[in-house]
Parts: sequence; structure tokens; C-alpha cells
Amino acid sequence: MVYRLIFTIARMNPPTPGHFELIRKMFEEAILHNLKKIHIILSSKRDNIKNPLYAEEKKYILEKYGIPWIKSRLKSAQDIEVEILMSHEYNRYHPNDIWSTIRHLFKGRTKGDKVLFITGDTMIPFDKSVDILLYDRKKNPISGTLLRSIGWLSLPSLSSIYQPFGLSQKEVYVIYRSIRSMNPPTEENLKAAIEFIRERYPLRKICSPRQN
Repeated sequence: MVYRLIFTIARMNPPTPGHFELIRKMFEEAILHNLKKIHIILSSKRDNIKNPLYAEEKKYILEKYGIPWIKSRLKSAQDIEVEILMSHEYNRYHPNDIWSTIRHLFKGRTKGDKVLFITGDTMIPFDKSVDILLYDRKKNPISGTLLRSIGWLSLPSLSSIYQPFGLSQKEVYVIYRSIRSMNPPTEENLKAAIEFIRERYPLRKICSPRQN
């Protein structure tokens, strides 16, 4: 099967190492099918429950850090372009409606063109021309929910996750402050975050976060 278009849809709020690995998989598929561009549709939704960052902030993290980091480790991806489409750019009346963005992306397809949709968990009912590749999230289990919970607990722990990708302390602090402005995580998510930190830093004592 030869694909003419490869894309994903995600909130990436905030982008995590798991998202970077999904994008890496998109690059690998593009190389396999001799494509020079992949496409990421970002939801523009922002709230104090699951979406602390603006769409432009997520795009900035991907373009300045995530994508260059992937390309530095996947040499054959150097010439592949990444188009990031944000949902509010294609429907100003309903900025969180991704279907307007999908229609824009699919515009100009010819009959018979096959499309590959790569996702970690988003299952959308497309027509038969779209194949779905479900990425194995267990390969890099740092989900947005876990990362937000880690950020709620500890700025140093959040910094350690982003350190390999080159984000400055100032940029990580912006993410941290955005996360801390959200509603607190559930007890279950906090417990998972504490366990993750303890496994990563077995000598660190985790204290309850202070309310700002």
C-alpha cells in the first residue's frame, strides 16, 4: 500500500515525549512511502481541566524542540516538512471543530488516493480511503494526563522530562504555571505521578504540593 498523505490529530496539551515518538513514527512512515510532508492537526481547545496551553504554545514547542530533536536522531527525515494545522485557523466560529481542518487537509485529493492516520488513542470514523495505524503508547507511556499531574506536583520533575529536548527553564516554567492554574488532578492521577517520580528519583521524598 502506498499512501499519499500521512497525518495525526491530537491535543498535545502539553506535548510529551510520547507525542514526539508518535511523530517519529509518522516520519518513518513518510520515508517508507517517499513522502516529503507530514501533517499534524492540533486542537485549539484551552481550559482549566485538560488543556493548559494555547495552540500557538504547543506549536512552538513542536517546531522549536520536538521536531528538531526527532530529526537529529532520524537522519533520513531531514528533508521532510511538518505542517502543523490548528483548528481555530479553519473555523473561527467553532475553533475546536477539527472537521473543518480535516476537510482543508483532504482538499485536492484525487480518487483512489490512500491516506494514513496515525494515532495514540483518537479513533475517528473516516471513509474507506483512510487507514488507521494505532501507535503503541506503551513504548513511551508519558501521557498528557501523567505529565500534567507531574507538573502539578513538582517543577524540577517537569523540568527533568523536558531537559533532553532543550527547553529552557523559563519555557518549562510557563508550562508549569499553566498546569498549576488548572483544577487539581484526581487522586488516582496524582498517585500515578508520585509513583512515576519515585521510580525516576528513588531517593527523593515527595511532599504534598503547596497551593499557590
